[in-house]
Amino acid sequence: MTIPCIVLEQPLYVGVVACTYHHWFKPFSQRRQYCQLPVSGRRMQRFLQFRLGSHQLPVVLGRFAGGQHVARANRVCTHCGSVAVADELHMIFKCPALQAVRRKYAPVFSTDTNTMRSLFAQPDHMQDFKFVLDCLDVFQI
Repeated sequence: MTIPCIVLEQPLYVGVVACTYHHWFKPFSQRRQYCQLPVSGRRMQRFLQFRLGSHQLPVVLGRFAGGQHVARANRVCTHCGSVAVADELHMIFKCPALQAVRRKYAPVFSTDTNTMRSLFAQPDHMQDFKFVLDCLDVFQI
């Protein structure tokens, strides 16, 4: 399946990021179910920042670190000691430092939940919401 993505006069990596977030979240954003959850404005803001790629994971911060662009391979996770790039996928599915959070939300992770799309396509949006915020709390973001 081809994901339509229009990038006008932007550096290539910005276009790639925009297409990635479009692929992960666009099919579900039209339903706006997350925006109707009974949560505080600040908690919703943090969740939406994660969804929009406007968070403080190293993969984002490295794009603008002090006016210097840090190579993506050098934006590593500081929580697990690995050399993995600290991006959204690492945080949600792979980081050993978040294994306890994943266990707490075990029903969210079925055998079919192995992509961002499958995670956010689940019917229990509140559990997805709480899981993401708990992960961000552990990372102190």
